[in-house]
Amino acid sequence: MSKNKAFRPFILTLDDDEDFNRLLVKTLQKVELDVETTTESETFFQQLKHTNPSIVIVDLNLGEKLGAGLQVIEHIRRERGESLPIIVMTRRSSPEDISLAFELGASDYITKPLDDLLLISKIKQFIRIRDGKAVLTKDDDFFLPFKQIPLGRRKCSFEVSLRITEISEYGVKFEGDHFFARGSSLKIQCPLFTEIFGEDRAYLFVVHNNWVDKDAEICGIFVEFDASNENMMAKLRQWLSNRKAQEKSS
Repeated sequence: MSKNKAFRPFILTLDDDEDFNRLLVKTLQKVELDVETTTESETFFQQLKHTNPSIVIVDLNLGEKLGAGLQVIEHIRRERGESLPIIVMTRRSSPEDISLAFELGASDYITKPLDDLLLISKIKQFIRIRDGKAVLTKDDDFFLPFKQIPLGRRKCSFEVSLRITEISEYGVKFEGDHFFARGSSLKIQCPLFTEIFGEDRAYLFVVHNNWVDKDAEICGIFVEFDASNENMMAKLRQWLSNRKAQEKSS
């Protein structure tokens, strides 16, 4: 094979859920990735021995062996070193599981259910995707070596701009240029919240739903208010009531 000849990246997965495997294959084939799914660790390691995957995707729970995927990650790092990207995809979402997976060598961590856009965005960190097609050439300086993530806790934050498009007793819809996965935690501070709740501070929300308008190139999210916070809900209902009264009088 010539140095510049392109070849299709190959992804090897390990998950005992056949239905999920079919969904995963369908998702990855949209960007023309070759995918081989396995349901048992023995088959997975046989395939790993005889192939050269660009990425492996591993579940943590395999059959009745809860947490067996952690041993798989540890074995891959011991046998293959740090160059092979390992993405964990699992329903386990506790901080302890995530921390241990990274400690043993995971490159990234995604919680189920499958979020197509999030998965592909994670894969783009390791595989070049042009015009909706996965490509990889021998001369690409593309693969980043795996580096152990520091075990100590470190704060990381960044700011983005969002537009409020709808507010109700249930929650708020925002639109912007950035995609946020369901379950993401956001601290939101804006003049409208200060007006409603009487405090100039950031409020913590969790993304309940999300969507993408490809034509308009806009991403949207919906966050819910904490219905158990009676003081907050009382102020919100009062503000909504006053707003309706103002709209009727105008």
